[in-house]
Amino acid sequence: MPEATFLHGVRRGLTLWYTTVLVVTLAVLGGMLYYGAHRELFARPVAGMARGQAEFIARDWQQYPAIPCQPPPPFNVPISKDPGAAPRPRVRTPTYIACLDAQGRLLAATILPVADVGRPPDAFLTGTLVPEALRRGEAEDRVEVEDLGPVYRYARVVPSATSAGVLGVVMVGRPITEQVNALALLRNLLLLTAGLSVLVATVGGLFLTNRALQPARLAFERQQSFIADASHELRTPLTLIRADAEVLLRQRTRLDPRDAALVDDIVTESAHVDRLTSSLLTLARLDANRFHLDTDAVDLSVIAASAARRLRSFAAEKGLAVTEQLTPHMIVLGDGEALEQVAVILLDNAIKYTPAGGTITIRTARVDGRADLMVEDTGIGIPAEHVPHLGERFYRVDKARAREAGGAGLGLAIAFRIAEAHGGAVQITSAPGRGTSAVLSLKSGQKGPKITG
Repeated sequence: MPEATFLHGVRRGLTLWYTTVLVVTLAVLGGMLYYGAHRELFARPVAGMARGQAEFIARDWQQYPAIPCQPPPPFNVPISKDPGAAPRPRVRTPTYIACLDAQGRLLAATILPVADVGRPPDAFLTGTLVPEALRRGEAEDRVEVEDLGPVYRYARVVPSATSAGVLGVVMVGRPITEQVNALALLRNLLLLTAGLSVLVATVGGLFLTNRALQPARLAFERQQSFIADASHELRTPLTLIRADAEVLLRQRTRLDPRDAALVDDIVTESAHVDRLTSSLLTLARLDANRFHLDTDAVDLSVIAASAARRLRSFAAEKGLAVTEQLTPHMIVLGDGEALEQVAVILLDNAIKYTPAGGTITIRTARVDGRADLMVEDTGIGIPAEHVPHLGERFYRVDKARAREAGGAGLGLAIAFRIAEAHGGAVQITSAPGRGTSAVLSLKSGQKGPKITG
């Protein structure tokens, strides 16, 4: 139903907006938290210490060019509260230090603390970090070292204190496995929390929007009930007014010509309002699933022929020719009277908007396992921007022309709804000045319409 589709769209839109705002909020807060953790775990204790050590070694190298890579003093002093006791080794993250010349050849290397001996891993000494530092003055990267995992490296060019050249490059590195694992754990927790939050927000949003739209849904139901009741109640007085006016017109000779003209207007307008109330009542019943459809095997070609016969005189009055190209035995399951109403609506629109001398063709055919009833005309056509709105209630492409033709903008809405009730659809294509084609497409041999009464 149109209102059900509208409410569903509103519900989906509100939930989407709510979820989007939550996702953006979580992304911003999670990013800030991750950045803060990265700074506290990596930027200060790892990168900051490596830069400080490299700066100290560079200054020492400048003062004593012949003795590169002298470690900072704090690492040479054993830490012990009891001078007489043997110092206990403390477990520390090793720091790798290497000094290389301008050609990238290793001059000296060490591992801190000083108690650790050995040469830094080859993976620490290789790579493109030294050439990049020689180009930029300093550089940093990460390398994977076997049995250690990721290692952060910082390289700094050491200029000569006595000439314009450089002494070489000092490179400092520290394993960062713990920091990487901690950040990975934090990232996974943030992603898991965000995913669960979005899932809960989506489900909760659908529930809350459904509750929030209950008043709107109730208002639509009351509107449908009012339209159905009002249309039903209006039909009887309209019928009486029209009947009384027609009785008066039978005695036209006794009436003043001006009075007779007024009575003619009464008949015409009452007929128009009667058609409008009938259309509103039909739509209200379709919306409320109270439009009774008798399911039976019917021949779509017979329905098309019957509709053409009913409107052929109307077309002849406008100077139009109605031709038939019907495929026999186009059997579908549905309500023959309702389907004929759709065919009449499509033919009526074609006749109204086709100039005199034009041709209207109604045909039936099987297309891809479906039974199609097509109405094609050589009329004025419909601009492309209006085609998607056809079938909307009270929508008219040219309101002035539609009023002259007696249309209220409800015929196609009824045709669309009846087609949907039968599990089919009405498709309209058109080109200005070249005519319009309307197709009622139904599935052959279907079980029956969706609305049964």
